Amino acid sequence: MVELREEGQLKYSNQPSRTAKALNWGLVGLMGALVLGFMGYGVFWLIKGDWVVGSFITVIGLFLTGMLWLIFRIVRMPQKVLLRHELREEGYYTYVKQIKTGEESEHLVPFTQMQEVLIGRTTRYQPKGEGSIGFYVIGANIVMKWVDEEGHIQYSVFGLENPNELEAWVTEFRKHGIPVYGTEANVKFVRAENYQTAYAELPKAEYEPGANPLQIGSRERRDIPAWISPDMKARMEAEEKRRDKRLFRPVFLGVAAINLILAASWMPSWPILDGAFADNSASTAVTLVNVVLLVLTGAYWRQRVRWYRSLLDSVLVIAAQFAGAGIAALIGNAPSGLLDSIVVEGLLLVGISVVLFVIFRLVRWIVK
Repeated sequence: MVELREEGQLKYSNQPSRTAKALNWGLVGLMGALVLGFMGYGVFWLIKGDWVVGSFITVIGLFLTGMLWLIFRIVRMPQKVLLRHELREEGYYTYVKQIKTGEESEHLVPFTQMQEVLIGRTTRYQPKGEGSIGFYVIGANIVMKWVDEEGHIQYSVFGLENPNELEAWVTEFRKHGIPVYGTEANVKFVRAENYQTAYAELPKAEYEPGANPLQIGSRERRDIPAWISPDMKARMEAEEKRRDKRLFRPVFLGVAAINLILAASWMPSWPILDGAFADNSASTAVTLVNVVLLVLTGAYWRQRVRWYRSLLDSVLVIAAQFAGAGIAALIGNAPSGLLDSIVVEGLLLVGISVVLFVIFRLVRWIVK
């Protein structure tokens, strides 16, 4: 969701102020310096031959690189598209300009074409600070149901979190004789196009002006369960399956294939000490990379991931390594203790993956 700031009475834009721009780019610069520092320090230790320290620092650097990319995209977003939303005397006005191409579009939904308005709740997680659990800010989505020139029902949605501004919108709607309803449902995942089928399924009651019945602007420690229509749920699950089939599954198969090749060609050359790979081998780096890839391909942060997913993924990777070790044995390239070392490293992989999976579950439960 693009953050909007108020420019005047019932006028909003995503154009950031100069101070906000300076702070945003300062954050990008700081994250960039951290990324360069961690990546450089990690490579330094890898060159020195300390795989444990080097791989650990490098993984942190890769994580910070991902964070930098996300922050950069967020900072750049308002500069790619200029948005303006206004509730004018004649109706709801929107303006969009593509900064790169200069393409502009605007649209007005006159009050005379509006049938009714529904105010639904939304939630936004607000971090509180390092070492502290944040809170959820209750916002509002204003859903305007209107009829276009061809007689088709359409929906427009605008979100805000200030209860006083919400009352100003409600007053303006009522001034033009438009019925206003409210729902306690958390509609943060419902897009404008979803309302074609979802609107009739939402519970609603007449909105009471001035009383802030939906507690807009308040803070809650736990999130309000998101409302999703059956049609939306089916579409989301279908899209999730398509994405898994198109991206995650091929990547996981690639991870298994690479581990098989490593076990057949590279692992036999790693030094073995007391039935396990020595500390100066690349085993720790390979295990950490496997953990990161398993978390990404298994999407452990999802709500509907099976409890045994992390264990199954780890076992499949270990099986691929066993197959590679078998190939090495067939060609006479497997040293004594290779299988035992793979088992020890596999147990480490299982342990870390399971712990991360549990952490994702706990975080979901805590912030729920």
